[in-house]
Amino acid sequence: MQDEFTEIMNKLTENARFALQKSDYYAKRYNNGYMSTEHLLLGILSQDTSTGARFLADEDVNLDQVEKLMNHTAIEVPGADMAMMSLSEAAVLTLRLASNFVKEQGIKLIGTEHLLYALIRQPNSRASLILQGLDVDLTELSKTIEEFAEKQAEEAKIDQKKNDFKRKRPLKWLTKYGVDLTELARQGRLDTVIGRDREIERALTVLSRRTKSNPVLIGEAGVGKTAIVEGLATRIAKNEVPGNLIGKKIYQIDLSSVVAGTKFRGDFEERIKGIVDEAIESKDLILFIDEIHLLTGAGSSEGSLDAANILKPALARGLIHLIGASTMDEYRKSIEKDKALARRFQTVIVEEPSDAITVRILKGIKSHYEKHHGVVIPDKIIETAVSMSKRYINDRYMPDKVIDVIDEASAIAKVAADKSGSGEYKKLKIERESLQQKIEESAEAENFEKAALYKTRLAKLEKKIKSLEQAGVDENVSPVLTE
Repeated sequence: MQDEFTEIMNKLTENARFALQKSDYYAKRYNNGYMSTEHLLLGILSQDTSTGARFLADEDVNLDQVEKLMNHTAIEVPGADMAMMSLSEAAVLTLRLASNFVKEQGIKLIGTEHLLYALIRQPNSRASLILQGLDVDLTELSKTIEEFAEKQAEEAKIDQKKNDFKRKRPLKWLTKYGVDLTELARQGRLDTVIGRDREIERALTVLSRRTKSNPVLIGEAGVGKTAIVEGLATRIAKNEVPGNLIGKKIYQIDLSSVVAGTKFRGDFEERIKGIVDEAIESKDLILFIDEIHLLTGAGSSEGSLDAANILKPALARGLIHLIGASTMDEYRKSIEKDKALARRFQTVIVEEPSDAITVRILKGIKSHYEKHHGVVIPDKIIETAVSMSKRYINDRYMPDKVIDVIDEASAIAKVAADKSGSGEYKKLKIERESLQQKIEESAEAENFEKAALYKTRLAKLEKKIKSLEQAGVDENVSPVLTE
């Protein structure tokens, strides 16, 4: 069962995983000893941008309605261990049904819509009874989800065929001058994006337009424009995007690398045209250019075109999708002056996040810094860092300046810890292992005089190690950031 459960959990989309986490929260809130189908229903509804929640919204079902019914019919399980939440048999069956459903359809990931389908396939479950009490026709809803899943499966097959074809034709220019953010997201190498749902949804809307489907993120340096694009790549990787964007790839283009080394006239044009041609031919590529204002003038010399003029025809005909990022001042100076280029873009304003959202962002990514530095970062320290950064660092913006503070403080704490007892303790243990190895080698070589010398040094070393251990030094205890 454990292996089966792990396999199912690994197949959940981000929204489905969050829905399950919220289900656990609702089970505890209603003092139930087991997460059951009604809690799963609440979890799905809590992810209001998810596909499952949208299906329920079409049936005029919302979170408040279900919670009111739950408040009237909640069943308490006294004596339940609320620290360790378990799944009821019905909840386990729901996960199995959802997993089997996506397998039958040929879909790779389990989304909130598949969890919802599994819930309503159990007509006597509490979730189904609640929906029936809200006048939802479960038969019609299940048919709607089945039709949607069939379309998902068909799109997945088409995308697979496209990908198979693309693999036969390597992307020469994009591989050389770009990075596939979608692939990095699939590998889990991108940080979690928190508090930017509105901007990501706006960018998805622009990308889904028929014309002018090129969003440009406008905001001050450090507010998280690149993180929003990484959030888009993560959603695409998890198929949590509109149907027309499923299977797309976001390639970040390093414009400085494209310009570098262009000695002769025509070198730059060849590279840019190569990138554009590959994007047009592939059809499922979205280009991302940070500091897009550098397009105007990039690579230009006497008798040659700049990058903007090379891109304009493809943008005008809607042959490629392009995401840009720039500051407001640079955008006005460069892009807005070129009316023909500016018309191809839709601006998405990225404001500096509030203190509360910055705290959430830092809490979401702190594990990466804890792992890198080998330190512990308490939540209180994050709140202090946000407050002090806002007060004392006035020439930069959140969350970037707060991340830098946390990164710097973690590095200082790690260096200080290595100089202190724990750092010395680790070095002594390594030296002890080395001496023990040398003693064995000397004994095997019958060099007993040398072995005796090493034993004397080892005895002194053991005293130092024992002294540190008695002082309470532990190499496994990570330093904790303090104010």
